[in-house]
Amino acid sequence: MFEKFQALELKYDVEKIKAKGIQMWPLLRIYLANQVVFNKDTAVKPNKEIFKAALKYAFLGFSNFFKPTDHLFFSSSDQRKKIGLKYIDRADLVCAKLNRSLIIEMPSNSKHFLKDEIPDSKISSKFLFYLITWFMAKLHRNVIIESEDILKRIIAESSTELNYQWNIKLFLSQRSLMTYFLKWKKIKSLMMITPYTNLGYVYAAKSIGIPVIEFQHGSVNSAHFAYNANKKMDRCFYPDALLTFGLKEVNSFGGNNFYIQKENVFPVGSFIIDQIVQRSPSDQKFTELTKSYNKVVAFAAQDAMEEMYIPFFKEIAFKASNTAFILMTRFRTKEYYTQFNFSDNVLFFDWLSTYEIIYLSDVHSTINSTTTAEAPSLGTPNLLLNVENRARQYWENNIDNEICFYADTPDQYVEILNNLSSHKKSEVMKKNEQIIVPGFEKNIAVILPNLIKEMHA
Repeated sequence: MFEKFQALELKYDVEKIKAKGIQMWPLLRIYLANQVVFNKDTAVKPNKEIFKAALKYAFLGFSNFFKPTDHLFFSSSDQRKKIGLKYIDRADLVCAKLNRSLIIEMPSNSKHFLKDEIPDSKISSKFLFYLITWFMAKLHRNVIIESEDILKRIIAESSTELNYQWNIKLFLSQRSLMTYFLKWKKIKSLMMITPYTNLGYVYAAKSIGIPVIEFQHGSVNSAHFAYNANKKMDRCFYPDALLTFGLKEVNSFGGNNFYIQKENVFPVGSFIIDQIVQRSPSDQKFTELTKSYNKVVAFAAQDAMEEMYIPFFKEIAFKASNTAFILMTRFRTKEYYTQFNFSDNVLFFDWLSTYEIIYLSDVHSTINSTTTAEAPSLGTPNLLLNVENRARQYWENNIDNEICFYADTPDQYVEILNNLSSHKKSEVMKKNEQIIVPGFEKNIAVILPNLIKEMHA
């Protein structure tokens, strides 16, 4: 699907699409490619519930804005994973390593964690920024767009819909607010997990000489539209450095990919993976509920691909009745899935984190979720649902095929599952060190301070 979008991007002079003198293609391509790849618009739309939550939480951590701050880390609460009694994000550790840091967090499902559920980090809600920029965009007049005809032709050929006036006005509002905030606070570095969904903030920082450091949050490879910039565009839209899980991501850049230069990609590993492996979790309830099954599969749901994976998943669960399938939900609730009438061997273990479930299971399955890269580092091999060839497209050239298997049909899946021999956790982990390097805390302590210092030299 992404190839279709790439062809359009290369066909037209997208560099000429501008507003207020700024190239707009790096912004608009994210919205368009998202629709092409997923065959629908998966962007979260403002609604009553979101605005209610925004008004409720907007001033959470407001006093932190008036404290001395050198470093900002934009993150999301869905990055927090339960480790022991707390929900922890790598941002907590990163900010602890740097003096005078502040986490600005966007709550997933419109809810922040309670104060006693998270470490004692300085955190403010991103909802305040969300509300201000939304109202600024609403008040913004329509902008004149240079080469708008090119943009219209691309939208028509890609069979998508795009309210590009709104996207541009929101970007300009984000840029204005963040420029003021960064100058007021005299910020020295901006750290983020998804720059491509916060491009107004990225542009503001880069325009005034503040380095932007991205921490990998998901798949970074030749199949991900956000990390494949096929045209050389304004560098203010892209981060200065990318800190990745492993070494493989480095090879995604260079050549005709202008997202970032290879020498600015630094493998640091995964804080959460390290924490789980060090703790070697066990759970008596998990053992009790799965002891009657031959194998246990940890299945990572992908909400954006629900129409693709549900029929496949339903059939394999029915056919492999001697296997326990633990469905690990993202933003859906357990109750939501009752409509699909899964067989009795589909289980929900909501008292355990995704990573704990994967660690305790024999096999990990999904289509192409990021957990594909993470599971082997927890000692669990992959068996992927290759729906529309999406699993192979994402992972075949990016992960060791001795620990990653592909099934094109439900029957093939069940056959591979039944014949899959047991793997020693240590061996699987070792084979995945190219994907996720060990030692996140040590790597960050060495790399990050030097990186920030060099960028300000």
